[in-house]
Amino acid sequence: MEQDTVARVPEAVARLRRARAGRWAARLALALVLALALWVRLSGLDRPFWDDEIYTVYDASVPVSSILNSTATPLYYLITKGMLLLGQGEALLRMPSVLAGLAGVLALFAATARLAGPAAGLAAALFMALSTYHVFVSQEARFYAVVVFFGLAALCGLIRLCERPSVGAAALLTLGAAGAMLTHLSAVFFVPPLLAAAFAAVVLRRGGRPLFRSAALAALPLVAVAGLALVPFLLSPDRLHSLAVVVGLGPAPDPAKAPQLAQTWHLSAREFFLDYLRRVFLSANTPVEAAVVLVLGVLGLGRTARRRPLVALFFLCVLVAVPLALTWMPARHKWAHRYFVFLLPVLMLLVAAGLPALHGMVRRLLFGSPRAGRVCAGALACAGIFVVAGAQARELGISQASLPVTDLRAAARFASPHTKMGAGRHLYCYLDFDKSPSGGTHIAVPFQYYLRREAPGAFVPLVRRVEGMEGLRKLRCEFPDTHLWVVNCNGENAEAFAGLCHFTMPWSPNRWPDLDFGVIAPETVNFVEGGGFENPDTMPARAGNVALSGRFEAWRGIHALTLSKEHGGYRQRCEAVFSVSRPGAAEDAPVLDPATPHVLSLMLRYHVERFGPKHNDGVRVLLQTMDGKGAVRRHELFRGRYYSPWRRLVFPLRPGANLPPDVRECAVVIALENASGTVWADDVQVEAKPAATFFTNGARPGPECP
Repeated sequence: MEQDTVARVPEAVARLRRARAGRWAARLALALVLALALWVRLSGLDRPFWDDEIYTVYDASVPVSSILNSTATPLYYLITKGMLLLGQGEALLRMPSVLAGLAGVLALFAATARLAGPAAGLAAALFMALSTYHVFVSQEARFYAVVVFFGLAALCGLIRLCERPSVGAAALLTLGAAGAMLTHLSAVFFVPPLLAAAFAAVVLRRGGRPLFRSAALAALPLVAVAGLALVPFLLSPDRLHSLAVVVGLGPAPDPAKAPQLAQTWHLSAREFFLDYLRRVFLSANTPVEAAVVLVLGVLGLGRTARRRPLVALFFLCVLVAVPLALTWMPARHKWAHRYFVFLLPVLMLLVAAGLPALHGMVRRLLFGSPRAGRVCAGALACAGIFVVAGAQARELGISQASLPVTDLRAAARFASPHTKMGAGRHLYCYLDFDKSPSGGTHIAVPFQYYLRREAPGAFVPLVRRVEGMEGLRKLRCEFPDTHLWVVNCNGENAEAFAGLCHFTMPWSPNRWPDLDFGVIAPETVNFVEGGGFENPDTMPARAGNVALSGRFEAWRGIHALTLSKEHGGYRQRCEAVFSVSRPGAAEDAPVLDPATPHVLSLMLRYHVERFGPKHNDGVRVLLQTMDGKGAVRRHELFRGRYYSPWRRLVFPLRPGANLPPDVRECAVVIALENASGTVWADDVQVEAKPAATFFTNGARPGPECP
């Protein structure tokens, strides 16, 4: 007997070592899957926001009290508000979703491993890591990745309760379910069946306790979740009525006041099962892929039913019973696949759980040849993993390559310096040839958001949609004294569009290769020649140490005028003088009509390195005038020191203040005085206007208005 025991010791040690090695291998595999999941979710995270993400930022920017009083699901908005304290970057505000997505992959591994073993857990985690839809929601500043994580946490609690009821399992279930309910209303299709299954699990495993006591203990998670989920409604009872209206339980609103809510929709069963489940969530777009996931899913459901019948019943409820019920229940909103995002991990779990079921079935069929059974079973399981994971990876590659990247940030950065010129003088619009009611919203909302972000506190009016070139011409005539900032969403009529604009600016990358941006300024007469410096032969009337710089230094176009001087040279001042003239005026007439308001504007950039001893050392912008008696005066309009990036300077020219009433000559002087450094100037113009317009480089013809 002792000899047999001693003989078995090495075998036991070998088994222990194999088990330990297997655990370490599983941990390493899980770490690699999580690293893969994190890598694909961080890729392209800094792309511009789209409409729904912008609405999230808007809703989270209000005070906390307003968030609690305005939404039944405030949790994600509170998280976003906390992130806004750190910054407004796209990658930063998407990081909660990224982390929730990563945690969701780990939670799915835990849930699947408890139901079907660690190998199935690794397969489910791999499927989720490569899932096109889960990657998308994990890269979006929206709540769907968070609600998936909370749903999986609650599912882990349910599985543990079915194994052995405990306080920890009930707490995990409660916190997960409450978190899901407070994150998004779609949890209402997921949480009630889950709580019912948990209630049944606790009651059926009484452990010698009376039925009444077991039912009371089982009801505690239900009461806790319901209480937490109802808190937002208690803060604002009107929301309960609004929710009832949305799900179709309340009276229909007046179509004249709310035409969208007055309509009713039904969930399409064919769309749900074929499009949502098969194509969107499982990426099974070929007959082979669809057959594989169907077989594995059925096997996984059967395996779950044998081990945890209540969990399998819960899966059937959320996969079949709830969707079928929604096919006849009217709702006052359109159904979309994102409302069923909680089904994504359930499908991944069932398909992964089908792999060990398939493995065991093949081994039993080939019992007569154990070795062949193991080889065939392993080969089929690996083939199933390859087909499912390959489908996910293929669709993920296609999705990542075709993400909408309509980057309007460059256009917003260009337009933002001009938004502070006064309310009512700017109108932002997009030229759209799509006749659908929602066409072009992918332009309007982001453009408005990035304008606000680039110029905080500036007046940004609503963005208007214009259909075609004729609509743009009518809008130009309707607002003749307004800057029209136009985003052209269509490559048609590109030449006509550019002909209407005083400035056009293409940018890339874009979903639409011909997308460009143009500015139609109010009509003006420019009294300064060569203010744009694009013609190398055009120079100021008098200049010292002046050069035309290249594209790197220019504000726009090819060249900017540059003043540069070394400290200690013989020149105390280097300057450029721009003569102002009124085309067509008589020789004895004033160069500027005293009865007409005028404005000087220019773009200026400077870097002063050293200063001389005088108080007015540095960069100066002056107005030099000569009156009818020949008296010359210089009026200082601007003084700068040290450093400034490109900035727009605007100076009203007022007779009797900085203009003689009988001015005969007038010039704009840009000087670097008693200092060393460099000054760049561009877009210098004097206009017969009370407020500055966009630089036009000459007179512009007026529009042909009806």
